[in-house]
Parts: sequence; structure tokens; C-alpha cells
Amino acid sequence: MGFQENFREIQIRSGLSVVEIAKKTGIARPTVSSWINDPKRTPSPDNIIKLAEVLNATEQELINPNRLLDVNSGIVSIDKIDHLAGAGGYIDIPIENKKIAFDKKLFANGLNPKYLKIIEVIGDSMQPDFDEGDYAFVDMRMGRDNFVKIAGTYIVRVDDLIYIKDVEFLPHNEIKLISTNKKYGDIYPHREGYDYEILGKVCGKIKFEKGLIFD
Repeated sequence: MGFQENFREIQIRSGLSVVEIAKKTGIARPTVSSWINDPKRTPSPDNIIKLAEVLNATEQELINPNRLLDVNSGIVSIDKIDHLAGAGGYIDIPIENKKIAFDKKLFANGLNPKYLKIIEVIGDSMQPDFDEGDYAFVDMRMGRDNFVKIAGTYIVRVDDLIYIKDVEFLPHNEIKLISTNKKYGDIYPHREGYDYEILGKVCGKIKFEKGLIFD
């Protein structure tokens, strides 16, 4: 079964017309129609995610579960964490959870998408490495307690707040949180009596600047 037949079956199951799908996704109606009628036309990764949400289907269902290889089989969807990572200023209000689609080739360096999340940065304490509005790729611990404690940039929970900081591991399971922007001082959570936890290691970023810039 090709994408067109698969998409058509899922559309019928949803009970939505092409017009309704177009309206709910914000995709032009002729474009949605072409995915049903033109074998040469298939959605982009971002549109696959929009369609899956509207049709109450998984992305894999849309891609085509009956084939091991498909034009869109290289898609990886990474969850966006529903909090902002404070870099100077901070916000602890949950925001809408979303997914962002990437080509699997981006993870050819050995990173496992299973453990990856994306979090948005707010504030300026990590400049020039991270500006407000950048997205950080985070390799989450997710129960992997025996991670190697090497100095680097991490996402850290301090009480109920989430920070993105350079971390120096100290004796007695203590840590030092360092801002790359030197107008901000270092933070020693243990000295203030705060509960803290390393949530994950930052392993890349997405910067929105005249188009996407991956690092």
C-alpha cells in the first residue's frame, strides 16, 4: 500500500473531508487533495505531524506501516518539553507540548532519538552560546542513573525551576552552575538548601535566524 491509499483510508476512518482537513491543519486544500490523487506528491515531515494530530493517527500510520522503507521513513519526531529552560530569566509555567520532525540523518553521530527532547531557552545568561528563543537538544537521563559526570552544558532542575547552565561536578555529589554570560554569577544549589537534579545533557541547538540553523 502506497502513501495515497494509506492516507485515504485514514481520512475515511476520521470522517473528515479534504476541506475540513485543510481548515484544521492550515494546509491549502489543493495540497491536501494532491496527496490523495497524485502518487508523486507526499507531505513534508512537518505536515505529517499536522495530519496525524488532526486525523487522530500516529505518524507511522500515515507514513505507511506496511512497508519497511518509504519516502518519509527517515522522519524522527522529537518531543518539545513543556517548560522553558531559564538562562538568566526563567519561567516555570508549562507551555503547550509539541513535536518537531527531523531527518534521521541528523542523528548519525550515535545519539538515540529515544532519549532526545527539545526545550526552548529564555533569558540571556547563556549568551553567546544560547540566545533567548533558541531550542536546545537534550539527551535526557530518563532513569539512566549511571551517566558519566563530565563538565558540560546541562538542563538542571533546581526545586521547581528548570535551568540551562554549564555544570561543574563537585565532590560529595554537589554541583556548580555556571553562566557563559559573565554578568551573571555562579549558582551553588546545595549552599542554598535547594533540591536539584540533572535532567539531561545539552547536545545541540536549533537557532531561528533567517531560516533554521542546526548546530
